[in-house]
Amino acid sequence: MPFVRVKAAPREQHPGWWALGKSGSYALDGAQIDPPKGGTFFPNGADVDLEVTDDELLELQSPPNDAYLVVVELPGPTLPPVNRDVPFLSGTPTVGSVLHVTMGNWDNAPTSYAYAWKGDGVDIAGAAAADYRLTAKDVGTKITAVVTATNAIGSATAPPSNEVGPIS
Repeated sequence: MPFVRVKAAPREQHPGWWALGKSGSYALDGAQIDPPKGGTFFPNGADVDLEVTDDELLELQSPPNDAYLVVVELPGPTLPPVNRDVPFLSGTPTVGSVLHVTMGNWDNAPTSYAYAWKGDGVDIAGAAAADYRLTAKDVGTKITAVVTATNAIGSATAPPSNEVGPIS
């Protein structure tokens, strides 16, 4: 998906804000914002950075007749990753089984992910992949995983996954 910067120019008919039917992660004048429900709202004259699909880019480049937008494609993300869906942990809670954690869903185009596994909230040494094989040391504990996403701007850590266990 391309990253774009949008400048909404003042309009005679509807001064103030205008809307585009898009949801996602945005930066308004360099600060991250959450758009109001029902679409993306841009204040006139503000710079808004966002990640858009190709269809949404076409919509931005062909705004309604009463809107005037300047759209500039950016070389990459303008914000660090933002977690939208917590990673999900699955597998059978028995010694020898392999647990798997998803990366979750992220905005702002992460380029890499790091994984950390925890037993009863304590880091499990050496467990740093999306899969973890349960050992005898895990018996009686509840296992969670934490995913950190990174892009060229920075890193962010998602909330812990759901628990699996106690391990038997």
